[in-house]
Amino acid sequence: AKRFPSMIALVNALGLDPATRWRRRALVGVGVAGLAATAIAFTVGKTQQAVDPCEGAAETIAASWGPARRAAATVHFAGLSTYARETTPQIAASLDSYATGWASLHQASCQAHRRGELSPASFDRRLACLAIRSAALAKVGDVLSSVTSEGVPDLVVATGNLPELAVCGRDDVLLSPVEPPPMPQAQEAAAIAALIAQVDVQRDAGNVEPAIRDADAALLRARALRYSPLIARAELARGRIDLALSRADRGAASFREAMLLAIRVNDEPLAVEAFARGSWAATTTTDARDSTDGLAVIEAITARIGDRVPFVRALLHNNLGGIALARGDRPAARAAFERARVESTKLTGPGANELTVVLLNLLLVTDDPVRQSTIGRELIEARTRLLGPNHPSVFQARILSAMLIDSPGAREQMKGPCFALRELHPDHRDEIGECMYELSWMAVVDRDQTTMDAAISAGLEANLTNEPERRDVLAALRLVKTAPKEVLTLLAPRMMVADDAPFWVKGTALDASIVSAFAHRALDDRAAMERDRVRARDLLSKISSMDSPAIMHRRRRVLDAL
Repeated sequence: AKRFPSMIALVNALGLDPATRWRRRALVGVGVAGLAATAIAFTVGKTQQAVDPCEGAAETIAASWGPARRAAATVHFAGLSTYARETTPQIAASLDSYATGWASLHQASCQAHRRGELSPASFDRRLACLAIRSAALAKVGDVLSSVTSEGVPDLVVATGNLPELAVCGRDDVLLSPVEPPPMPQAQEAAAIAALIAQVDVQRDAGNVEPAIRDADAALLRARALRYSPLIARAELARGRIDLALSRADRGAASFREAMLLAIRVNDEPLAVEAFARGSWAATTTTDARDSTDGLAVIEAITARIGDRVPFVRALLHNNLGGIALARGDRPAARAAFERARVESTKLTGPGANELTVVLLNLLLVTDDPVRQSTIGRELIEARTRLLGPNHPSVFQARILSAMLIDSPGAREQMKGPCFALRELHPDHRDEIGECMYELSWMAVVDRDQTTMDAAISAGLEANLTNEPERRDVLAALRLVKTAPKEVLTLLAPRMMVADDAPFWVKGTALDASIVSAFAHRALDDRAAMERDRVRARDLLSKISSMDSPAIMHRRRRVLDAL
């Protein structure tokens, strides 16, 4: 049944016409890494019948990013914010480099295949890998044409998170144990894989509604196809949106489904990533005690993966550290973050930016000031290199490096990035509010009334919508001398906290108790002030081993001053 029906058909199959070979290649079955080969092979075969198929890659990728799109983006960015205008060359250069690398790898792969150095199956996997990256690049180009000033920092992240090109030249990585889709499903599978890549771009770029729409569409199409490897990837993409937005269960159910499907179809890296993200989602929404069920199996899979995919190993250890910290085990958290740091140093691709959070987390749990300073410098340097000097994440790194080190110059180190963040990125209200909140406490300790007044005003203006409790504490700090009775009314509900509440909730109750003690002192009610101090001391003892030593030391100094 598989024999050629005639000698003519056999001769055609053996023919050397390049266009014929490229069209036929679309019919070769490929694995998950090769889901998009059909689309690109068909396109090239159709458009280059009279042209050497190993040329013209630059023209092909120009549809995703090329001179026309670059010119349009430059005009659009000229009408945006100062930060957007100064970032235009950075974004354009990054996309130019990506497009050039895509074209070079495409041409090199084609030529290697022509010389017989690359098998048809390996070539197809490379084409598929490149097709997914072309789709992602095209989506960045789409976002560029309509991005607002507020969306530019997210666009910088999305640009840096484009899927790594070098992977498409590593045949050992592309050779997947995952079964390819049945031949009739190959073209639809390729289209869904490209759509998922575009969902990731839209999520990173902050395009929430389109990301949700396309993620839901990808999931529906993958389920209709009944192809489990793609369903797993679509579930992961959908879960990551919910996690980023803190919606519902933060994607925990999607991550669990993705993990189970990935294990079933032998996609081990995806299984580890889904477990790592799902465990963190469960910890922050339900109960941290049960969030790592099944860890032993995942650790065995991670050991088998080895160094092939350092990103998922680093992500797993980082998230386990976060879970340990949520459980109150600071030493275990520190050990996990140290392991994640070792793994993350191997990253050069899109995961490198996300996992700078490992250094940030180490800052939170490291007690040695000298080592903290070293880690802080590494964090600032890494984010500056990846995102540029005025990106909000760089300001965050500078702020935390100052906030978490108890040194005489910490307050001055905080002021610069706090107010620069406010000037360049006024829409980052929550980050501004958090920065101004701690800067206010630094000013209280140093008896710097001018800085305290400015920080409180800026913090209240930012509104701290994500933490109304802290907003009330800031408002109370402003009123403590002029309206102490209002302070007591405002803070009464903020001082009540359950014994099993997370340490960060107890931290806000601690601050409320301290400000309440100030108010009682202003009212000359020494007995009530002492009750507030006792409550604050009790809270301090319960969380001092979990929170930053520098932050806790500042609170202790204020209590001593009382």
